[in-house]
Parts: sequence; C-alpha cells; structure tokens
Amino acid sequence: MGKRSDLRKAKRRSSSTGKLAKLAASDRRKVRRAVASNPRAAEDTLARLAMDDDFGVRTRVAGNPTTPTDTLRQLADTAGPDDRDIAAAVAANQSTPEELLIAFSYSEELELRNAAASNPATPAWRLRELSEPADINQFTWLGLIRNPNAPRDWVLDRGDQEYYQGVDDGPALRHPQQDPDLVLYAAGMETLLIQRRMLIDAFADTALDKHVLMTDVDTFFAWCRVVSKRRHGNN
Repeated sequence: MGKRSDLRKAKRRSSSTGKLAKLAASDRRKVRRAVASNPRAAEDTLARLAMDDDFGVRTRVAGNPTTPTDTLRQLADTAGPDDRDIAAAVAANQSTPEELLIAFSYSEELELRNAAASNPATPAWRLRELSEPADINQFTWLGLIRNPNAPRDWVLDRGDQEYYQGVDDGPALRHPQQDPDLVLYAAGMETLLIQRRMLIDAFADTALDKHVLMTDVDTFFAWCRVVSKRRHGNN
C-alpha cells in the first residue's frame, strides 16, 4: 500500500515540493520517474534527478517544463549516442534556451532537428528556414505543421508538394485540428505513414486505439470516412 501511495503522491500536482524532494530519493525508479515528470518538483530536485542512473528518469527531467535552463544545458551536453531520446526531449521542451533550440534545429540528427521544428519556442526565422524544400523531410515537415508558431501561409507555399498532392490551398494545413480536407486526402495515403499519423493525432478521439488505426489499413480508412462525414456535416 505504501509503495502505491508513494507513486500517487509523486504524480500528484498538489504534492508539496518538500514531499517531492523526499520521493526523489526513492529506491523505486517508477517513483523517481514520476517526480521527474512533475512540474511541481523544485529546481534543485530536478537538477539532482538529472544525474540519476536511470535513463527514464533523466529523459523525464529533460522534458519537464520547470527544469532549470542550466540543467537542460547539462543534459544536452552530456547526452551520448545512446541518449538521443534525452537530447530530443530537451529539444522539444519549451523552456529550453533559444540558442540551444537553434543549435538543435541545425543538427544532422533528424530526431533532434524535428523536435526543434515542433517546438513553439524555436525562433520564427529558423522555422521559416526549416520549411525550405532543400532543408526538409517528412518528419521535419510534420513538426512544422504541429507547431502553432509556424506561419501557415509559407508552410504551405514552401512545402514539398509531392507530400501533399491533391490538397487545396484553402483551409488545408493551416492546422490539423481545423483541416477536414486532410481527412479527404487520406484515401490516397496508404503508404505514407507519417501523414496517417498526423491525421490520427489531429482527429482521433482519445478513446480510440491509435495503434490499431496506424497498423490496420481497413480500420484506418473506415475511420477516415466517418470523420470526413462528421466534419462536413453529412451524417
């Protein structure tokens, strides 16, 4: 009972910083991971957890919006070849300093560049550069589409149109949540898994099994037809 109670307290946003500091010393990694994810954790607690032996703890510290900038820099600097998820979490963290986000956006490692592309804190001028066809791949493009600070006009104008043939200029790609045309476009995307993922993230109800939608083509297209009718008011 005590172990379950500790885990619940570690996850709870109402837990005090003092209580979270004590839980951060738990010998159970699930508890430490929960503290590392909790925005209520104090900066010194997160700094201590950034040196934890457990990879999952360090990754969660890297993604915590209240992690201090010095700790985020330390995590980015010390991330080795086997720690790319930690660096990617720093690149996706909106609290990461601008100079680090810019550096990530120029990385030759696509995972880091794409995380920076999706981060609203990345400077608009760099997002604009990332939208240039010579600098783009499908995953970077998806990050830009998800980024609310990426201006819709030039994202569509400068995108590689081979990814989006058949999508009208109108409302398309301004933002997935406002874009029923993307659902209509899904009928021709059986082999383009990244666009399928985008549609699922934009429109799928949280109760749906997103894994099934990603892996079962028939279920995916049946779902697309339902969403299309609902979005266009043709019930």
